[in-house]
Amino acid sequence: MSSGLRPCRFKAGMAVPASPGIAAAHVCNSYMGTAPGFWPCCAQRCPQTLRVQSPRVSLRQQRMTSQQPMKGSQMSIADHVGLLLGLVAGRVLPRTRRRPELRERPEDFRCDLRTTGLGLVSVPSRAVAAMRAFAEEMYSSRSGRSSLVRAGGLNGAFPETMAWHWATNENGMEPFQPAAEAIRSQLDQDFQLVAASLVIADGDCPVGASRMHLDFGPPSIPKYVAATALLPVYPQVFPQLEGGLEYLPWDGEGEVVVQRYREGEAVVFDGKLAHRTQPFTKEAFMAAAEKHSSGMGERLAGLRVLASLSFVSLPPRAFWRRAVRQVLEGYGAPVMPHLRDDVGHDVKDLSS
Repeated sequence: MSSGLRPCRFKAGMAVPASPGIAAAHVCNSYMGTAPGFWPCCAQRCPQTLRVQSPRVSLRQQRMTSQQPMKGSQMSIADHVGLLLGLVAGRVLPRTRRRPELRERPEDFRCDLRTTGLGLVSVPSRAVAAMRAFAEEMYSSRSGRSSLVRAGGLNGAFPETMAWHWATNENGMEPFQPAAEAIRSQLDQDFQLVAASLVIADGDCPVGASRMHLDFGPPSIPKYVAATALLPVYPQVFPQLEGGLEYLPWDGEGEVVVQRYREGEAVVFDGKLAHRTQPFTKEAFMAAAEKHSSGMGERLAGLRVLASLSFVSLPPRAFWRRAVRQVLEGYGAPVMPHLRDDVGHDVKDLSS
């Protein structure tokens, strides 16, 4: 479809394959799971056979067009058959799901994020190396642990072998900043880094040990205002079939999709996306480290290390600050100063 198409602003309308008997098909933003008229990307999800009528056509023009007599005065049998086939296909054929991938333009990344709930961002290798060195320092010296606080056994959604090491101050946040800047460049300008941690698993994650959950679940936190970014730190290459991210895409039909962790890629997902850790064994990660270590991170051998970065959109009147703070406290994360307003009090909920 032409890139010049504008987002449909109609409140209703189900996408159906075009046929000789269908003059136009509308795809609404509510069907896309986005705010009406907000993201100019919904046309990218339309099948290539669809024709989208411009929303600029006035109701008067539509009535005038509909009142014009058809040349044949009546629809032909072919037109009727085409219309019926199009309607049946729209109900029977599976809906095409958008597949997140690395995007050159921030707009396309945001479209992935708002359509599926997940997007991918390229992170410079130096940023990953800084976090890997930080993880090694934490395991080898007491000074490395002074900027982190450990939290484990958070709830039943996570395996017992997994622990979070949260940055507690500027020194602890510094190794995460290069990766955070790369990710923020793809998000809206109001997003800020509010927490960062090394997620370290020492042992297996058997089937059933990790359950579907939302990172920012409270209803007072809306969609599109909080996001988590996960990227692999050690080993350099994760096992192909273990230890990835399982999630339920918003534009899917209830199926579980696996997103692999790849070197230099951050998996960024909305705080309202249901996800869990894909099962894995310690042996698989030991084998991956032996195969791809290249002499880096040897002190981390046998561990699965991810960097976790939490971002929240914080415009001046962000009523969800208190709820975000409570979520982070529940994870054992220190609360950063910019989650409070200028005088250190909560911003009142303006949604009601």
